Amino acid sequence: MKGVPILMKADTRLNTVYTRSINKPLLSTKLISQGEKQRVYWLTAYDEASPYLIAGENRSYFGEGKASYSNIFRYQRTYDQGKNIGFLTTNRLFKDGGYGHTIGIDGRYRFKKSYTASFEFNKSIVLEPNTDWIEENDQIRDKNTQLDGETLNGDALFFSLERNTKHWNTEIEYQHFSPHYQTPLGFVTQNSVRFLEFFQGYQHFFDKDDFVKQLGLYVGSEINYNYDNLRKLLDFGTAMFIQLSGNIQSEMSYNYTVNEEFEGFDAKGMQEFSAFVSYSPSESVRLGMFTEFGESIRYDSDDPAIGDSFFIGTFNNFQITPKLRLSPSLRYSQLKNKVDQSLYFSGFIARTTLNYQFNNNLSFRVIGEFNDFDEAYFFQPLLKWNPNPFTIFYIGGTNGYSRVDEKSHYGIENSQLYLKFQYLFNW
Repeated sequence: MKGVPILMKADTRLNTVYTRSINKPLLSTKLISQGEKQRVYWLTAYDEASPYLIAGENRSYFGEGKASYSNIFRYQRTYDQGKNIGFLTTNRLFKDGGYGHTIGIDGRYRFKKSYTASFEFNKSIVLEPNTDWIEENDQIRDKNTQLDGETLNGDALFFSLERNTKHWNTEIEYQHFSPHYQTPLGFVTQNSVRFLEFFQGYQHFFDKDDFVKQLGLYVGSEINYNYDNLRKLLDFGTAMFIQLSGNIQSEMSYNYTVNEEFEGFDAKGMQEFSAFVSYSPSESVRLGMFTEFGESIRYDSDDPAIGDSFFIGTFNNFQITPKLRLSPSLRYSQLKNKVDQSLYFSGFIARTTLNYQFNNNLSFRVIGEFNDFDEAYFFQPLLKWNPNPFTIFYIGGTNGYSRVDEKSHYGIENSQLYLKFQYLFNW
C-alpha cells in the first residue's frame, strides 16, 4: 500500500493505536487471524513521513517527522461470557535514530450476571531523535519538548466497573496518564492527569403500541487532578433521551462545571446546554440536527477567558435510488467575548459523501469537505471491489486544496494515489 494513512479501529480505551499515525506508507503488510478462542492482529509498515506527537498537561506538540519502521501486534484470548485477556505492543523506529515503544495488557471479567470489570495498563519507552521537528521548547516536569535525544518512560491505566440490568446502568471509571507517557502509534493529547468518572442511568421500555417507545434519564460527574494534586476539572451533568413512534429520537442535556483549570486560569460556574433530534420519515430519508450553547474556556495560553459558545450542526442521509446515496453534513461553531460579544473565533465545516453501488461486489464513493477554519477543502474518490467479506481491492486518491493568496484562488496542497488488496488464506 502506498500514499494513504492505514486505518484500523482501535478497541483500546487508552487510544494506544491510531493508525493514521502511519501517514505515508511506502509498503505495509497486515495479518489477521481469528479463531474460536484466539485473535491475532499484526501490522508492519515502512512510513516515509511519520507524525510526531507529544502530549502535555494543557496542550500537545506536533511535528512532521521523517521515515520510520512501524509495528503493531495484538493478541487476545477469549473465554465464555465475553471474558478476555489481551496483549498489545506498538513499535516505531526512526530511520535516522530514535524510537518509541508501548507494551500493554488488558482484560475483561464478567461476574454475577450484571457486573463487568475491565482494565488496560500500558508502559511507554521513548528515545527521542535529535531533530528540529518540534519548534516549542516547553518543560514537562524534568524534560523539555524539543527532540534532543532524551529518554522518557511513562505509564497509563484504565479501570472500569459496570453494573447493567434491563432498566439500570451504573459505571465508575478511573484513568491516568503519567507526565512522560507517550503513544508513538496512538493518539493521546493530554498527560500528567488523573480522571475519575461516575455515571448512573435509568431506561424504561414502553409497549410497542405506545407513542413513547423508550425513555432514558442519566446523571454523571467527572473529577480530574494533575500530578501535583491540583484539581483540573469538576463537573456534573444530566441528560434525557426519548424515542417516539415514527422514528423520532431526541436527547437533551445540561452540564455544570464547578471549575476547570487551564494554564493557571481557573474558570468557575460554567453552564452548557445541548439538544439532539433525528427523524426518519421513511427508509430512504434520515434527518438529524444538534446544538450546544452556554459557556466555555477560550484555550489561549496567553489570554485564557470564559466565553459564550455556540455550536450547531446537521447530518442527513438520502437514499436517492436503490444504488445512489447522498450524505451531507454541516457544523458551525463560534466563541464570543462575554463582555463586548466580539468573536474569538467562528467557522464551519461542510462535508458531503456520495455512494454508488453498482452491484453487490462493486461500489464507488467520493467525499468532499470544505473547512472554513483552515480555508481548505479536499476530494477523496474511492473505487472498491469486495466479492466476499475477506477479499477486498480498492483504489482511490485524495486531492487537498488551500488558499494561496488573499483572493479566492485555491491551489493543490497535496495529492495522493493509493490502492489496497486483501485476501484470506485458510490453513
